[in-house]
Amino acid sequence: MKTHFLSALLVLLTGTALTASANESVYGYWVVPGGDAVVEVTRSDVDSRIRLVALLDPNTQDSANPDASLRGRPLKGVVIGAGFDGPPDQLGGGWIYDPDSGRTYKAELSLRHDLGDSFLQVRGYLGLKLLGRTQVWRRLSLYSAQVEQMLEEVGHVR
Repeated sequence: MKTHFLSALLVLLTGTALTASANESVYGYWVVPGGDAVVEVTRSDVDSRIRLVALLDPNTQDSANPDASLRGRPLKGVVIGAGFDGPPDQLGGGWIYDPDSGRTYKAELSLRHDLGDSFLQVRGYLGLKLLGRTQVWRRLSLYSAQVEQMLEEVGHVR
């Protein structure tokens, strides 16, 4: 299973050509803290969205969802955030779903320019922004060398 996840990460890494403008925006692939999931932030005609595109355990289900009818669905492919709008390096007005708790929060996304545009600050909150939690996601391209090394260690040859 772990080899399949690492292979999927490598495909995402090598198949994604990041331009300078893409690196200066929140759009693209990001690895969540803990490294067990990859999300993609995209722009549609209506808003910007966050979708789970890869999971360390591809069989992970949405078991904490407050809607009992959704608890058996696989998390891979699920939109976990939407409604975002704003300039490409800082989006607000959206919501984000935490699959671990089953809760949905208001949210903001912003690049951490002080860290070189490879880190995305994700702030989720209820009501007041002061009453929230911040995570920092790393751009997937930062993991290229690490993923290749891990694939070599498990005997997967490219």
